[in-house]
Amino acid sequence: MKRSRVVSFAVFAVLLVVTATPVAAANVSVVSQHTTDSDFEDATITNMSIEGTGAGASVVLGDSQTTDGFEDGNLDEYSSTGGWSVTSTNPYSGQYAAEVSPSDGNDNHLIAGQISDDLTLETWIYLGDRQGGFAISNTTSSDGYQLAIHPGQSRLGIYNWTSGNFESETTASLSYNTYYRLAIDYDHSTGDIVYYVDDDSSPRQSPIASTSATLSGIDGTSYGPYAQAPNSGSATSYFDEFHDSGFTPTSGSYQSQHTAERATQAAVDIAELTNATATITVTDDVSGKTLAQTTVSSAGNHTLSLLEQDSDTIDVQIDFEQDGGTPSVVLDDESILAETRSPSATNPSPNSETLAQENVTLSVDVADADFGANGDTVDLIWYLNGTQVATDSVSSNGTVMYQATELEDGPKTWHVELSDSFGSTTTSSTWSFDVQHYSPSIESLDPADNTSLTTRDITLSANLSDTDFALDGDTLTADFVVDGDVVGTDTLNSNGTASVSYTMDGGSASWHVDVSDEYGNSVESESRTIRSPSTLRIVNVTSGELIDGSATVTAKLYSGELIFEKETTDGTIDLTGVPVDRGYIIEVNVDGYRSRTVAIRSVFDQGSVYLLPEGETAVYQQLTLNDLTGEFEPAETTLYIERPIENNGTLEWQAVAGDTLGSDAVFKTYLEEGVRYRLIIENTDGARRDLGAYVAAVNGTATLEVGQIRWTSPKGDTIQYDAYVNESSNNLVVAYEDPEDNTSSFDIVIHERGNDSNILLDGNLGAVNTYQYTHPLTGGMNETDWVVEMTVERNRTITITEPVSSTAAIETGIPIDKRWGTLAGMLLLVCIGALFPSTLARVGAVAVVAIATGLSWLGWIYLPMTYVGLMGAVALLGLAAEFGDTI
Repeated sequence: MKRSRVVSFAVFAVLLVVTATPVAAANVSVVSQHTTDSDFEDATITNMSIEGTGAGASVVLGDSQTTDGFEDGNLDEYSSTGGWSVTSTNPYSGQYAAEVSPSDGNDNHLIAGQISDDLTLETWIYLGDRQGGFAISNTTSSDGYQLAIHPGQSRLGIYNWTSGNFESETTASLSYNTYYRLAIDYDHSTGDIVYYVDDDSSPRQSPIASTSATLSGIDGTSYGPYAQAPNSGSATSYFDEFHDSGFTPTSGSYQSQHTAERATQAAVDIAELTNATATITVTDDVSGKTLAQTTVSSAGNHTLSLLEQDSDTIDVQIDFEQDGGTPSVVLDDESILAETRSPSATNPSPNSETLAQENVTLSVDVADADFGANGDTVDLIWYLNGTQVATDSVSSNGTVMYQATELEDGPKTWHVELSDSFGSTTTSSTWSFDVQHYSPSIESLDPADNTSLTTRDITLSANLSDTDFALDGDTLTADFVVDGDVVGTDTLNSNGTASVSYTMDGGSASWHVDVSDEYGNSVESESRTIRSPSTLRIVNVTSGELIDGSATVTAKLYSGELIFEKETTDGTIDLTGVPVDRGYIIEVNVDGYRSRTVAIRSVFDQGSVYLLPEGETAVYQQLTLNDLTGEFEPAETTLYIERPIENNGTLEWQAVAGDTLGSDAVFKTYLEEGVRYRLIIENTDGARRDLGAYVAAVNGTATLEVGQIRWTSPKGDTIQYDAYVNESSNNLVVAYEDPEDNTSSFDIVIHERGNDSNILLDGNLGAVNTYQYTHPLTGGMNETDWVVEMTVERNRTITITEPVSSTAAIETGIPIDKRWGTLAGMLLLVCIGALFPSTLARVGAVAVVAIATGLSWLGWIYLPMTYVGLMGAVALLGLAAEFGDTI
């Protein structure tokens, strides 16, 4: 058993605690040590063997099994070597093997020892021809036994030279010029021997072949490897790694190699040294320079001071020689001590920096003079804000890094502690950095300050940016604040626009946006003011001035629900807090003006109510809706009566009267005499018809007829339109409908055919999906040909041109009263009918109908076309009957 011993001297020449850029401290430490079985297997040993495993292994000399790899280059330990030599030509392992080349059927024996006890032998054998193996004999001639393999005969056998017979044999499929492992186990007490052959290093476990016998009379006989030549010629064979349990050497050697820099000492721990001396020699492997040498004759830990080395490679040679009786040697370990340095940490990063990121890479350059030949390893411990956060281990100079993640904003400190495998430690300086993320930036707001809104539902937006988006990433939370209340929140994960929808009542409001990020930074924008229409003006329709008399104003929804009732004396009604984007029925009563009920679609569209002074000539009008389409239920239909009102030098159609028609479909009002108005109806579904111009001339009633539309669709489109003259009412009617609601712009122009300057209507209506226009044709207008031109933007531009004529426009007048003309025409028809004899009466009837049709078309007589059609049908039936009779 290996005895306890000190394996690390750690003689500290200088002991330093390094806190800044460290000065390397010098220690004397074990930098290379051989103490385990694997260490010893890498050494070159002669007449010695390895016992034990791991750190408990030792190298021994004596009655233990010896392995000869012939690496010493000689056969000095063998008593008979005739024909044998050491060669580097064909070793199984290492650099050398034993070589023998017998000829003409002769044997060559290598005598290793004499049998006196149990015996175990192994060797690698490479036969060039014939046979070979182990020989047991009194001499090198033909007596004793051959334990041979014969590849040529596929045989493994134990051959008795004296009797000329095999004691035992077996078949073995083997080849020449191939290494095989041979082994024998001999029991001295019984004479039993077992012989094995295999192609790996454990021939006893699953051999290619094995055989056994019981031998007698072999005490004191010699043993060793042998090879036999063919009967004619010679053959070369090789042996390597010869293991001999019966060999008791009188000397042995051990040689190992170390790598070290700044070596100062060599230490050899010999656990047992009896009847022997040990010569320890330390040399520089490259230059051959002897660094130290001594001979000892007692066990113990022997230390040698070394001269300065020339290279990093050092050889330790220990030669054991018998001194007196039977030698006994146990080598526990041997090592090289060197002057070592403490590790250092330099070039820290970050150091005194401000960083705008939560994940920070800490780095430091670690250096140690012992990383190279001395094989040092440095363990590094990272400390952040005084707390250990990570460890690393390095074995070469370089930069070591650690990434700290999810750091909160604020100052940070860090340092590292280094310790190497030789016991040196270094504590670095303490370095610092600061984590501070960027604050978000508010670049612009919309709507701008003091914006007057044109719709109640608006979008509040802010353009936001943050440098952190491109670094660690960030999330911005934008709170939109109106008059002190948060009305909506939006979040962004990249530069862009944050927005919320907001519904504004009448009046003004102050708004801003508060923006915060996930790192605790926040900013607030400047305040902006937005204004929604908050005043309803009461205006004299004649002068355009505010009416400052005492006024009572009532506002209701189209459904009749009361919204407010207010009084004013300055011509304005405050609508603060009132939704201004919906339609109202406004009733206004002011002394000196006609009471007015007016329908306005929203205060955004129209912010004034126009009253007619009682001094202006007005006529009473009772307007009744006659809906022939079934689309405009009176209770769900609102009538808008509009007139042109000058606004900043531009005439605009403004509603001056109107109401939801109610169940009786009647609206009563006073309109200024002789003024041209425009009548529009609209139902709760949004369907709208422009009933055209209307002039109030006398007190009375008027029927507002909404007729069926004869739809026409352009090829390839789903829109529908029509343009025609209603003969019964003398109205020019234009209708348009887009069932898919895809119309983005609708423009219409109606002008006289051939005279573009005579314009009846020129309108730009924007996004209209349902439209109807009705214009009464009076006087010469009824005798004029018209052209309706519609331009529609609906994913593309569609142009529609439709000529329109009334029957009056194509009549050919005659210079007599229409009644006398009709009478004369009827008499003419009778006279023409009388011209046909009875045999041609049916032909005459057809002719009379044809002439009547022509006279009606020319306008010379008036016959309802339904009558003319009926007459024609009767005449044609009669003619057909006559034709049948003839057949």
